[in-house]
Amino acid sequence: MEKNSPCPGGVLLVLILWQRELISYGLMQGRGQLEVLWNARPLEEVLQDPAVPDSLKQRLLLIGDIREWGVARLGLKETNNYTTLYDQKGQEILWVITACHPYKLENREWRFPVVGTVSYKGFFDHERALAEKAELDAAGWDTHIRPVSAWSTLGWFRDPILSNMLFRPEGDVANTVLHELTHATIFVKDSLMFNENLASFIGHQGALLFLKDRFGPQGEPLQRYQERYQDRHLFSQHVLRGLSRLDSLYSSFPESLPEPQKQAQKQALIQQIIDETAALPLHRAEDWRRFFAEQQPNNAYFMSYERYSGGLEELETAFEEEFGGDLTQFLTYYKKRYGR
Repeated sequence: MEKNSPCPGGVLLVLILWQRELISYGLMQGRGQLEVLWNARPLEEVLQDPAVPDSLKQRLLLIGDIREWGVARLGLKETNNYTTLYDQKGQEILWVITACHPYKLENREWRFPVVGTVSYKGFFDHERALAEKAELDAAGWDTHIRPVSAWSTLGWFRDPILSNMLFRPEGDVANTVLHELTHATIFVKDSLMFNENLASFIGHQGALLFLKDRFGPQGEPLQRYQERYQDRHLFSQHVLRGLSRLDSLYSSFPESLPEPQKQAQKQALIQQIIDETAALPLHRAEDWRRFFAEQQPNNAYFMSYERYSGGLEELETAFEEEFGGDLTQFLTYYKKRYGR
């Protein structure tokens, strides 16, 4: 070896030190994911277990039906997802943190292998999630942390049914399963908002179709789902309008405006948006008022609605005008364009 040639070991050490935070995070997430996968039971075993109540077995069969229906009826990618069950024992197991500039609608972003740049960070360790949030808070970011009821590994692993899903209404379960199966079918690197909005749209439209096929157009599960979704949609649109108002407010701030005045004007507008929720024609208005009472929303909270709902109207227009409301054709188009 020449005297001045680079040392591969030294380069590797530099890379490890440079990416030590990412490596540490990846190992932590890997352990959490492997623990879930290792402890998930095959559905065949669960369905034959006499200790499992018949009511829960029926819910497991329903999820299996949703999965098979999504593949056969819509053309979602066939995988081994949702063929195992992980018992959460009633506990949350994954938390997602988001962060946003306090006076701009600019997300804090993280970059990871495979998925690229994303504006959230997941943790299987709640204490470590809280520590990350505290660091972001101390750095001046608006932050938001929430538990996650499902996630997709994009087909890399065998995503299990999480036991908490079994206690949700049929329509919500269908929406969740079809949403996550969409991620395993279509994924565009560095395009988080597109991925989440597309999965949200297909999850909802697919849930409507499944409930009609399974329970009939007048079935109680469909009626209940539509009522719940209408509330979510009304609330989401209200938050997105609030997001636009916050953007206008921040754009009006002169550079010389002191921080306390910025904060006061921001909080006054957020409180106004909260108060206006009372005027929304919601079926379960008290639930949404209680939701706001339990937390003070900030930019990170508002931006989470853009992440999942900000592009739904555009997708709805394309769905109706270009595909005649045919979800299979709609999905086929995006599979050909972006499919995995």
